[in-house]
Amino acid sequence: MNTYKEGYQAGWAAYLEDCRNTLNGSFEKLLSESQHLADKAGHALPPQQQGDYWLGYHHGRTAAKTCLTRQQHA
Repeated sequence: MNTYKEGYQAGWAAYLEDCRNTLNGSFEKLLSESQHLADKAGHALPPQQQGDYWLGYHHGRTAAKTCLTRQQHA
């Protein structure tokens, strides 16, 4: 696994963990979805560079926040 993907998944997990009490049982489903999205996000990356983990982490947190916001407004 590349460092961006690891960071992306960690960001998703961290955001979901922060919101765990408001997710009403969908935590595990969203966490497994993050792995699929991290795989897709990591495909078009150039060779690994230092800092890819934290870039992925922040992208993952933002993606999780966007996903949860959309679900709450649907």
